[in-house]
Amino acid sequence: ERYEDSFSLSIVEVYDERLTDLLAGTNIAGKLGIINKTDKIIIRGRERHITSGSKSSRRSASEDEVYSQMSSRSRKLEIRTSNDGDTFVQGLATLSVSTIQEVLECWKQAVLLRATRLKEQGVDPKAYEAGSHIIATMKIISRNIATGVGTQGKIQFVDFAGADLVQQRSSKIRRTRMNDVLSPIGNSNDWKYANKSLSTLLDVVSAREQFEREIPYRNSTVTHLLQDALEGDTKLMMIVCVSSDPSHVQESASALRFASKTKRINIGRATKHSLQR
Repeated sequence: ERYEDSFSLSIVEVYDERLTDLLAGTNIAGKLGIINKTDKIIIRGRERHITSGSKSSRRSASEDEVYSQMSSRSRKLEIRTSNDGDTFVQGLATLSVSTIQEVLECWKQAVLLRATRLKEQGVDPKAYEAGSHIIATMKIISRNIATGVGTQGKIQFVDFAGADLVQQRSSKIRRTRMNDVLSPIGNSNDWKYANKSLSTLLDVVSAREQFEREIPYRNSTVTHLLQDALEGDTKLMMIVCVSSDPSHVQESASALRFASKTKRINIGRATKHSLQR
């Protein structure tokens, strides 16, 4: 084979504008090895990449090296921007994965650990999940074995919080003339998303649609973290889930308006990101 491919995975949750590392403290983190230059690492007789931002190096470790499983509460997570313009979370645990089974196991353990944490804190899981955002990032590096030249990229899977709406205090419900289905629904200006990050994301999308010079990416944690995915040489696909329940018609209509607005954004054309030897 002419090319050698490597994959790494990180999963971060945003709740109430705070970051939580969902892989930190899982058993599989100790098994696969954490990719993070600020942490110790446990490796089972294999060599792993140690990265920080967009740079990487190699380090070998013996089986008797013990990874200190720092919890996400004791680890400081900060959103940073690399020299290449890539957004990343400093201090976030990133695991080197090689099979789909390892990826699924990472997700399974992350969800179970979160459920255990919520149970210990006496938090309602459904209410918590309705207000949380999860961002799973898969980074891929493909390198030509003979020349050492390669390419890199990343895929992000984002599960946004529920699109619950609240009526704006100064709003007076107005009838619209959109069509027979949406005509009894208040205009979208009468409502706003209860979740701050979703409201800010809508502001970002609206600013991008209007080609405004100032885009409010940093007004929320989610939009700040996804800044490089909402501009430049990226491809974006949004999947909107709507309810058929008549009582949710306002939320469904607002979600569809959101999707329609997002579709009109001109993000750019994806390009190849080369790695030199």
